[in-house]
Amino acid sequence: MERILSIVKGRGDVLLMPIQGEFGFHPAFQVLYFEDTALGIEKTEHKPILRFDRDQLSQGYDFARLAKHFTSQVNLQKARFAGVEFKTEEHHYTY
Repeated sequence: MERILSIVKGRGDVLLMPIQGEFGFHPAFQVLYFEDTALGIEKTEHKPILRFDRDQLSQGYDFARLAKHFTSQVNLQKARFAGVEFKTEEHHYTY
């Protein structure tokens, strides 16, 4: 997990975000690639390059621990740049 997080942090064209898990009853996560173009140019290329369920997280990782990464200023800036929005609270993904 640390390797994935360091790649996301180090690259300007990928971000980490929470998503709905299978059937929408729990959180999952994805690493999303977006086209790194000039600011203000429409970004239409968003490709999920890795998806993982909460049950696939390494020991010691959970929503709260990953939230520190996907709510970081750098990750949120990348999301705004890519035109991607996501909720940062776990209750939006848990039913």
